[in-house]
Amino acid sequence: MEEFTETSGLDQRTLAAGKAPSKYWSIIIRKIITNDVYLSTQWYNRKRSEKNPDASGGKGDAKYRISKNPKEDWIAVPVPDSGIPKEWIESARKIVGHEGRRHVPRTVKAD
Repeated sequence: MEEFTETSGLDQRTLAAGKAPSKYWSIIIRKIITNDVYLSTQWYNRKRSEKNPDASGGKGDAKYRISKNPKEDWIAVPVPDSGIPKEWIESARKIVGHEGRRHVPRTVKAD
């Protein structure tokens, strides 16, 4: 969730209160579905933060830069089973386009 709030500009209190704008729900659902913790693996060392030497501390000027580590540096840690059948997770990932698309496709027509 932290990754989403960093990129979207929403704070966690807004999300926790269920007040996120509807345009963000498809992004939130996609991030949940594509999270490997539901397949019993938690990844660590995916990102690193470095102090930004050019930051003035003003509004919109990040004090830290966050960058992705290479996949071979990631650390996989097994976690307890989520209780959701693996087939359901894989099926949901196919629907949201695990690798490419950003939004969940609309499959039901509104009345």
